[in-house]
Amino acid sequence: MKRSYDAERYEPPAPVLDVLLSSPESGANARIAEVALVDTGADFSVIRCGIVRQLALPLRGQTPFSGVDGRLEKAFTWAVRIETAVGAWNIDMLEIGWVTILGRDILNQLELRLDGPNNVLEVRSPRTRDRKAPRTT
Repeated sequence: MKRSYDAERYEPPAPVLDVLLSSPESGANARIAEVALVDTGADFSVIRCGIVRQLALPLRGQTPFSGVDGRLEKAFTWAVRIETAVGAWNIDMLEIGWVTILGRDILNQLELRLDGPNNVLEVRSPRTRDRKAPRTT
């Protein structure tokens, strides 16, 4: 699956992936389509603020994280069902900021090819069956 980089929201253009988010407990009854930033430097995947309330996501706990400034903080984690064109996962995601981000907890399950000169992301899944992405804390 190929997807053009997003040149409207990001300068320079950035790799993004279309995702559907839902609660693992309610299935596909309520889903939100998002354009998620592909961030190979992010340890965790992140949902933008407001999605927890919209989907009534179940609280899973708290986890420590540090952003680009290096300060250690804690954030709540929420159970999320995330679907892409190449796979689906039930995963715990942080709710911080205003951008949905796919971090290495999801990206390490995929084969990615970043073609920067042509602004194209190519994504393939080594296995297409449903699975739970590993969580490290």
